[in-house]
Amino acid sequence: MSLTNIAYNVSFGWSTPNIRTLEDQMRQPMLNDHPIEMGLKGRETQVLSALTANADWRSAFDAAFPEAHGHFDLDHLIKAIASFERTLISGHSPFDEYVFNGKHEALTPEAKRGMALFYSERLGCSSCHAGFNFSGAWRDTQGATAEPTFANNGIGTAPVRVPTLRNVALTAPYMHDGSLSTLEAVIDHYQHAGPPLRAFTLTAAERQEIISFLQSLTDPTFTAEFDGERTHPVSR
Repeated sequence: MSLTNIAYNVSFGWSTPNIRTLEDQMRQPMLNDHPIEMGLKGRETQVLSALTANADWRSAFDAAFPEAHGHFDLDHLIKAIASFERTLISGHSPFDEYVFNGKHEALTPEAKRGMALFYSERLGCSSCHAGFNFSGAWRDTQGATAEPTFANNGIGTAPVRVPTLRNVALTAPYMHDGSLSTLEAVIDHYQHAGPPLRAFTLTAAERQEIISFLQSLTDPTFTAEFDGERTHPVSR
């Protein structure tokens, strides 16, 4: 799942809406013992020692946390990662150019028709994937706009947090459990899923229009930045 614009999330757990900060969310995969995910529990000192043994990272820790006077703990590591996650801001997709900057040529006619379908009552996509981040309620400088948006997606038995659709064409596999590998498969799932989800039928042309709209949510500036990062690893 994408971390795009995660700083605007109201909550961060898939099944529990009460995880309200990135820092709280991070402790679960790091320290869980049922199930074990990252397996850091009991190894915190070892991991921190390995990280601070790198001269570049040690210097970065010193600059970020001068009050620690060189004594770094798991809280510092979590704050550093959360600070990075909050920089993952994406807002220059063709959709953004069209809707927020008035560039009517930014979306193809096919994508515009897909956008109309996405926001139509017939399909109801935007009833869950609402707001500028396509994930329902969001947080801004005034606080949360509403309670976290959770919905039944027809895969499991309980409601799950609605994820952002920004850059969704690049973030397969899909659904909260990663069970669907393509956007086409996701559309098939929602088209044929039973109650409580809304049933609808799409023509072949409409399916392609929806996919074109979803592809228009890809921000090339954002993705290019991280393509560049991958070609310049931290020196050892």
